[in-house]
Amino acid sequence: MSTTTSQFDRAMAMWRELDFPIVEQKDSTLQFVEDLAAMYSNGAVIHKSFGVPDHPDFAAFIDTGALHSTYFFERFWQTKSVASAFPQSLNDVRLLSPETFNWIHPVELPGSLARALLRGGAYTSKRMPARDAMAIAAQAAESLLRGDFDHPQVFVSQLPWASFFCDVAWDYTWLIIRPKDKRIEVIIATDTD
Repeated sequence: MSTTTSQFDRAMAMWRELDFPIVEQKDSTLQFVEDLAAMYSNGAVIHKSFGVPDHPDFAAFIDTGALHSTYFFERFWQTKSVASAFPQSLNDVRLLSPETFNWIHPVELPGSLARALLRGGAYTSKRMPARDAMAIAAQAAESLLRGDFDHPQVFVSQLPWASFFCDVAWDYTWLIIRPKDKRIEVIIATDTD
């Protein structure tokens, strides 16, 4: 009689073992983060980097794109180091739904970042020119992806999935998983009027 472990059982066992240690960022705060934070005068913008632990199941789940079905977007935020970096509680949203954290191709990241700069915050009186927003966003994407536009997985959310978010119109999350250098980059941003 063969015993086969289901993906669910493998995922649950994995989450009991995993932590994603905070990694000191080599870059000083990205210009993108500084500019968005200046626009979000009633909110906040946070950028954190995490190491990806050596775990065969986690590596396989990244390689196969099985992050939603292995509870990544629910369990990642609850790991010890990530919960310490982002101490907000999770809201009652469908974290496992692909609509909550949308996958985008890495080449789309600069446009997503630029869009947030163009929208500005609740009380942004002077909008940034599109060319400037795109230049800042392209530089940020290059840094967040470490120049690799082929292998990282990029997820974006505009939903208030945690108590950090003001739940008005300016909620953003960018989560970038870089399997080659075993890093996860997270930027969360919110503003309110």
